[in-house]
Amino acid sequence: MHMSKSLVPLLNRRGGRHILGLVATYVARCWTGDDVEIFFQNGLWVRRVGQYYFPDGLRCKNSLSRALRWRGGAEWYLSNAEDYWFRHYRPKKGDVILDVGAGHGEDTFAFSQAVGGEGSVIAIEAHPLSFRILHELCRLNGFSNTILLQAAVMDKVGTVSIVEANAWNFHSIDQKPSTLHWQGHSSITMHGK
Repeated sequence: MHMSKSLVPLLNRRGGRHILGLVATYVARCWTGDDVEIFFQNGLWVRRVGQYYFPDGLRCKNSLSRALRWRGGAEWYLSNAEDYWFRHYRPKKGDVILDVGAGHGEDTFAFSQAVGGEGSVIAIEAHPLSFRILHELCRLNGFSNTILLQAAVMDKVGTVSIVEANAWNFHSIDQKPSTLHWQGHSSITMHGK
Protein backbone atom coordinates (compact mmCIF):
# COMPACT_ATOMS: atom_id res chain seq x y z
CA MET A 1 0.00 0.00 0.00
CA HIS A 2 1.37 3.40 -0.94
CA MET A 3 0.18 6.87 -1.78
CA SER A 4 0.57 7.72 -5.42
CA LYS A 5 3.09 10.48 -6.04
CA SER A 6 0.64 12.06 -8.50
CA LEU A 7 -2.28 11.88 -6.04
CA VAL A 8 -0.62 14.05 -3.39
CA PRO A 9 -0.04 17.20 -5.53
CA LEU A 10 -3.49 16.78 -7.10
CA LEU A 11 -5.24 16.80 -3.71
CA ASN A 12 -2.89 19.12 -1.77
CA ARG A 13 -4.97 22.21 -2.49
CA ARG A 14 -8.17 23.84 -1.29
CA GLY A 15 -11.04 21.39 -1.63
CA GLY A 16 -8.79 18.32 -1.78
CA ARG A 17 -6.87 18.50 1.48
CA HIS A 18 -9.62 16.89 3.55
CA ILE A 19 -9.66 13.90 1.21
CA LEU A 20 -5.84 13.78 1.17
CA GLY A 21 -5.83 13.80 4.97
CA LEU A 22 -8.28 10.87 5.09
CA VAL A 23 -6.25 8.87 2.56
CA ALA A 24 -2.94 9.72 4.29
CA THR A 25 -4.43 8.72 7.67
CA TYR A 26 -5.64 5.39 6.28
CA VAL A 27 -2.27 4.63 4.67
CA ALA A 28 -0.30 5.67 7.80
CA ARG A 29 -2.49 3.48 10.02
CA CYS A 30 -1.97 0.51 7.67
CA TRP A 31 1.79 1.06 7.68
CA THR A 32 2.21 1.60 11.42
CA GLY A 33 -0.75 -0.08 13.07
CA ASP A 34 -0.80 2.96 15.37
CA ASP A 35 -3.43 5.51 16.35
CA VAL A 36 -2.36 8.11 13.75
CA GLU A 37 -4.30 10.92 12.11
CA ILE A 38 -3.12 13.33 9.41
CA PHE A 39 -4.98 16.56 8.67
CA PHE A 40 -4.54 20.11 7.37
CA GLN A 41 -5.21 22.94 9.82
CA ASN A 42 -4.23 26.62 10.01
CA GLY A 43 -2.20 26.33 6.80
CA LEU A 44 -0.07 23.38 8.00
CA TRP A 45 -0.16 19.61 7.72
CA VAL A 46 -0.38 18.05 11.17
CA ARG A 47 -0.02 14.47 12.35
CA ARG A 48 -1.51 13.22 15.56
CA VAL A 49 0.22 10.21 17.06
CA GLY A 50 -1.67 9.00 20.11
CA GLN A 51 -2.46 12.01 22.27
CA TYR A 52 0.20 14.34 20.80
CA TYR A 53 0.16 16.60 17.75
CA PHE A 54 3.14 17.29 15.50
CA PRO A 55 2.80 19.99 12.82
CA ASP A 56 4.85 19.04 9.77
CA GLY A 57 4.71 21.99 7.39
CA LEU A 58 3.15 23.10 4.13
CA ARG A 59 3.40 19.82 2.23
CA CYS A 60 1.82 16.47 2.93
CA LYS A 61 4.85 14.20 3.29
CA ASN A 62 3.71 10.64 3.71
CA SER A 63 6.06 7.74 3.12
CA LEU A 64 6.61 4.42 4.83
CA SER A 65 10.00 5.46 6.26
CA ARG A 66 8.53 8.73 7.64
CA ALA A 67 5.48 6.97 9.06
CA LEU A 68 7.60 4.39 10.84
CA ARG A 69 9.68 7.19 12.42
CA TRP A 70 6.47 8.68 13.83
CA ARG A 71 6.08 5.75 16.19
CA GLY A 72 6.69 7.03 19.65
CA GLY A 73 7.13 10.63 18.40
CA ALA A 74 6.78 12.07 21.89
CA GLU A 75 9.15 9.48 23.30
CA TRP A 76 11.68 10.32 20.57
CA TYR A 77 11.59 14.03 21.50
CA LEU A 78 12.01 13.15 25.19
CA SER A 79 14.81 10.68 24.47
CA ASN A 80 16.72 13.25 22.40
CA ALA A 81 16.39 15.79 25.21
CA GLU A 82 17.77 13.19 27.62
CA ASP A 83 20.77 12.59 25.33
CA TYR A 84 21.51 16.22 24.46
CA TRP A 85 20.35 18.35 27.39
CA PHE A 86 19.25 16.48 30.49
CA ARG A 87 22.56 14.71 30.92
CA HIS A 88 24.04 18.16 31.65
CA TYR A 89 21.17 19.55 33.68
CA ARG A 90 17.90 17.89 34.65
CA PRO A 91 15.17 20.54 34.83
CA LYS A 92 13.01 20.57 37.91
CA LYS A 93 9.34 21.44 38.21
CA GLY A 94 9.12 25.22 38.36
CA ASP A 95 12.33 25.93 36.39
CA VAL A 96 12.46 28.51 33.60
CA ILE A 97 14.20 27.34 30.42
CA LEU A 98 15.29 29.53 27.52
CA ASP A 99 15.24 27.62 24.19
CA VAL A 100 17.12 29.78 21.65
CA GLY A 101 16.72 28.56 18.08
CA ALA A 102 13.72 26.44 19.04
CA GLY A 103 13.09 25.27 15.46
CA HIS A 104 9.97 23.15 15.20
CA GLY A 105 9.82 22.67 18.97
CA GLU A 106 11.39 19.26 19.52
CA ASP A 107 13.26 20.44 22.63
CA THR A 108 10.49 22.85 23.65
CA PHE A 109 8.21 19.79 23.79
CA ALA A 110 10.53 18.01 26.24
CA PHE A 111 11.33 21.17 28.24
CA SER A 112 7.63 22.01 28.67
CA GLN A 113 6.96 18.59 30.16
CA ALA A 114 10.08 18.72 32.35
CA VAL A 115 9.31 22.06 34.04
CA GLY A 116 5.61 21.31 34.51
CA GLY A 117 2.81 23.79 35.02
CA GLU A 118 4.78 25.73 37.63
CA GLY A 119 7.67 26.39 35.24
CA SER A 120 8.07 28.19 31.94
CA VAL A 121 9.79 27.66 28.62
CA ILE A 122 10.72 30.74 26.61
CA ALA A 123 11.19 29.49 23.04
CA ILE A 124 12.82 31.81 20.50
CA GLU A 125 12.75 31.09 16.75
CA ALA A 126 13.47 33.52 13.90
CA HIS A 127 12.38 31.62 10.78
CA PRO A 128 8.72 32.41 9.93
CA LEU A 129 7.64 28.89 8.92
CA SER A 130 9.54 27.21 11.75
CA PHE A 131 7.92 29.68 14.16
CA ARG A 132 4.45 28.82 12.81
CA ILE A 133 5.16 25.12 13.30
CA LEU A 134 6.50 25.77 16.82
CA HIS A 135 3.42 27.85 17.64
CA GLU A 136 1.05 25.13 16.42
CA LEU A 137 2.96 22.42 18.32
CA CYS A 138 2.52 24.34 21.57
CA ARG A 139 -1.10 25.32 20.86
CA LEU A 140 -2.29 21.88 19.75
CA ASN A 141 -0.62 20.10 22.67
CA GLY A 142 -1.87 22.64 25.21
CA PHE A 143 1.55 23.70 26.45
CA SER A 144 0.30 26.43 28.76
CA ASN A 145 3.77 27.06 30.17
CA THR A 146 5.40 28.30 26.95
CA ILE A 147 6.20 31.82 25.82
CA LEU A 148 7.08 32.02 22.13
CA LEU A 149 9.15 34.82 20.59
CA GLN A 150 9.72 35.20 16.87
CA ALA A 151 13.09 36.90 16.93
CA ALA A 152 16.73 36.41 16.03
CA VAL A 153 19.30 36.37 18.81
CA MET A 154 22.77 37.68 17.99
CA ASP A 155 25.81 38.73 19.98
CA LYS A 156 26.13 42.17 18.32
CA VAL A 157 24.01 44.84 16.67
CA GLY A 158 23.46 44.48 12.93
CA THR A 159 21.11 43.56 10.12
CA VAL A 160 19.81 40.05 10.43
CA SER A 161 18.91 37.94 7.41
CA ILE A 162 17.74 34.33 7.36
CA VAL A 163 19.83 32.02 5.22
CA GLU A 164 17.59 29.19 4.01
CA ALA A 165 18.93 25.67 3.55
CA ASN A 166 17.35 22.63 1.90
CA ALA A 167 16.41 21.19 5.31
CA TRP A 168 14.74 23.46 7.91
CA ASN A 169 17.11 22.41 10.69
CA PHE A 170 20.05 23.87 8.73
CA HIS A 171 18.58 27.37 8.33
CA SER A 172 20.81 30.01 9.88
CA ILE A 173 20.97 33.73 10.41
CA ASP A 174 23.54 36.04 8.93
CA GLN A 175 24.41 39.39 10.46
CA LYS A 176 25.83 42.26 8.48
CA PRO A 177 27.57 45.06 10.41
CA SER A 178 25.26 48.08 10.53
CA THR A 179 22.37 49.27 12.63
CA LEU A 180 19.90 46.80 14.08
CA HIS A 181 17.19 45.96 11.59
CA TRP A 182 14.96 42.91 11.67
CA GLN A 183 13.80 41.83 8.22
CA GLY A 184 10.41 40.34 8.95
CA HIS A 185 8.18 40.70 11.95
CA SER A 186 8.43 39.80 15.58
CA SER A 187 5.66 38.43 17.71
CA ILE A 188 5.17 37.16 21.21
CA THR A 189 2.75 34.33 21.89
CA MET A 190 2.01 33.27 25.42
CA HIS A 191 0.27 29.97 26.09
CA GLY A 192 -1.53 30.12 29.42
CA LYS A 193 -0.15 32.02 32.43
